[in-house]
Amino acid sequence: MPPLYDQTGYDNSDEDFIGSKIKGWQSGNRHDALDLADFYAAQGDEEQASLWARLADDTDILLGHLHRGLALIETVPARAAQHLIAAFNGLRTEAIAPLHQLLQLNSAERLRMPPDEHSRVFVQLQEILKRKAAIELRTPLLTGTRPVLFQKIPGPATYDNAQWGGGSLFVVIWHGVHFAVTALHVIENLGAERKEFRLLVPGTEVTLEMYGGVTPSKAPRLDRDELDDIYAWHIRGLPNGHDELGWWSWKLDQWNRPASELKQGQSLYAAGYPDVEDRYDPENFKIVPIASILHGRLGNDTGVEGIYAMDVDKVDHPMNLMSGGPVFARIDGFLHYVGMILRGDAEVRKIYFIDSRYVIALLDRHNHGAH
Repeated sequence: MPPLYDQTGYDNSDEDFIGSKIKGWQSGNRHDALDLADFYAAQGDEEQASLWARLADDTDILLGHLHRGLALIETVPARAAQHLIAAFNGLRTEAIAPLHQLLQLNSAERLRMPPDEHSRVFVQLQEILKRKAAIELRTPLLTGTRPVLFQKIPGPATYDNAQWGGGSLFVVIWHGVHFAVTALHVIENLGAERKEFRLLVPGTEVTLEMYGGVTPSKAPRLDRDELDDIYAWHIRGLPNGHDELGWWSWKLDQWNRPASELKQGQSLYAAGYPDVEDRYDPENFKIVPIASILHGRLGNDTGVEGIYAMDVDKVDHPMNLMSGGPVFARIDGFLHYVGMILRGDAEVRKIYFIDSRYVIALLDRHNHGAH
């Protein structure tokens, strides 16, 4: 099942603190574990506070198990398994991947483990690695992917100033300028006042004003080329307390690749905010940002220059409103923006997208015209 991510209530300040302390503890600094114990105690979470206090005392022992386990993988796999299981049970996350591989390559008999324990630990590790991969994928793919919303006055949603909208967009920085990119038909379908478009800052109630909307063509929809179905706003205003938007906009200068360079069968990811239940909170008059990440592969040529097809592996929700969202390819181990979702069909599991070259050409046109 493709993961649907509910991003409401996200607060990266605590997460950054916890993440940095866990990394410090993983490097062998017991003081970071003690800091985490104090943090959870202040939050009233006695169970976590007690756990981290114990792990602070066990840091040297657990690191010893980890290092011995890694050193013995090739020579004495049975002993390596014992040490890595001890490190894993002590929450040393660095033990997960090597222990999983050790169990995968060696039988229970060779590792001197009961078959049921071998199977149980292997399945447990596999589930952890699957969840870890999903979380790690979520961060880059949803960095700039946001729902399209409108509001009369930027600010908290109220009865007289409700948020509304539908569709997806992608926030990018291109040659120092920040843009919100979507499909033009998303705006047209909503019949919205473009001056009322707002950008929701992740994890906050803050919405930003946009200005300087640009599109490749002003032709009516029926006469317009699909390659011109792009709209980009220049982002105006910064969230209070932030000097720049780089922490949540996609660095398009560095991480883009033309779809025309991809080969058939290339692994692809698409992100957006589909038409799912509970995507709007009528009691609080606001959009609920529930994102979807879909995986697939580059399909056969559509026969239309600049338009490409993605064959989606699985989808259990409508693809409506994902238009405007980004499509990515993993190249040399890194994700690159390769295009913008144009439309999708859940029944045949296909997404059609515009080559990133056309999006970049529009942003270049804006930047050159601004100078």
